[in-house]
Amino acid sequence: ANRKEWESEKQHHEHLKSSNESAIKAHSEALTAHEEMMKIIQEEISTAEKVEEIIVSEIVEAETREAADETSSELRELQADVLKCEAAADEANQVLMAAKATVNNLRDEIEQIEKQIPELEDQKKAAAASRDFKSAAKASKEIKEISARKERQQEELDDEAIDRQSAAETNFENIIGDLDAKKSIAEAQEKEGASKELENLGERISRMHAVKRQVCSGENTVESVAASVLDSEIEALKARGAALGAKFGGWDEVLAEINAQIE
Repeated sequence: ANRKEWESEKQHHEHLKSSNESAIKAHSEALTAHEEMMKIIQEEISTAEKVEEIIVSEIVEAETREAADETSSELRELQADVLKCEAAADEANQVLMAAKATVNNLRDEIEQIEKQIPELEDQKKAAAASRDFKSAAKASKEIKEISARKERQQEELDDEAIDRQSAAETNFENIIGDLDAKKSIAEAQEKEGASKELENLGERISRMHAVKRQVCSGENTVESVAASVLDSEIEALKARGAALGAKFGGWDEVLAEINAQIE
């Protein structure tokens, strides 16, 4: 009986020992899993902080710097002068068109009078020959009136209208010359600024690729989001570069250099 009790007690102790060991093992595994989870969380927090710094530095602050440097004050003044010159050229062109219209109208009227006078002379002669003195007198009066009008129009044409047209042409040509010169200078400065911006875009894209390789090497959630943000910004910068390149050229070379660095 004592042996049976002893064996029963022994089995009970062994069961307690086994249960205790299982509980300790389970607790240890739980602690290990918790530590691993906390490690992952800390890594993601660290990655998130790095990503935040990158976004602030490479996107927000970079855009702010570019906005400040995008157009120099000198270029803005030149562009404003170009707009003023274009407005002045439009106005000068309208004055020139009006002066030309006046000259053409006067010449047309003189030409019409010159055609009418011989016809009236013939009417006057025919009326006199048929002793229709009333009609002859009427024709004579009309000849005097339109001859006087022709003389006034010829004087206006010779003394004013042609001179106004000549002055308007000279003024328009001078303004166009000034406009072309200012456009040329502004375009040269724009091209120089575009070249610098293309270079800056290339540098930013290269930095973003480098950051992506460094920070987004794993597959955790934050790194995936960071990679997506950087990819979107890279594509946006490439689109800007392509637009500038289409206008000023040079983007294909910058893009080739970026691709060479990536490879």
